[in-house]
Amino acid sequence: MARHSKLVEREARERAEWKGERPRAFFDTVSSNPVIGDGLCGLCDALLAGMPARTRELVALRVSAELDSAYAWHGHVRIACGVVLSWEEIAAVAAGPAAFAGYDAIVLRAVDELLHSGSLRDATRSALGTDELVVKIATGTYWTVAAVIAGVEPEPGIAPVAGLESPDRARLTYAAIASGFVRADPPSVV
Repeated sequence: MARHSKLVEREARERAEWKGERPRAFFDTVSSNPVIGDGLCGLCDALLAGMPARTRELVALRVSAELDSAYAWHGHVRIACGVVLSWEEIAAVAAGPAAFAGYDAIVLRAVDELLHSGSLRDATRSALGTDELVVKIATGTYWTVAAVIAGVEPEPGIAPVAGLESPDRARLTYAAIASGFVRADPPSVV
């Protein structure tokens, strides 16, 4: 299928976050409706530009974990690991907000509330303050991406990060780290 020129340009653009890899299956999927696909990509670009990387990746990974989106999880683990979040922190994201403290826990709790009830509790809304809107939009955007690529396997030829291969595997890794059974010695990530 021929791709819409804007989507071709987006896929060709080098992004440090992609670490030289391309989300080809994502672009293949959104190419079926190039106007909507380009709009979704534009929203993702806005999140890249308007949101701190740590908060963005916490949201993307938590949405991926809660929705068990293999493609999104794999991609965002590759984006975040060792650059934005540590290997241990990514495992903790899969475990949930209770694995964190402070602002990170608030963001993860907000994601869970939005995914499970569609709204934020007053305490969470207050704790997010001026970040409420961006966390809501990011959660909705990554939910949309996960829905669009539901059932799509991770990019072939791009190895998963050991111990973080899936949200379930990451939860097991977190449990082992938290119980002291695993020395937190993460693998290197390209």
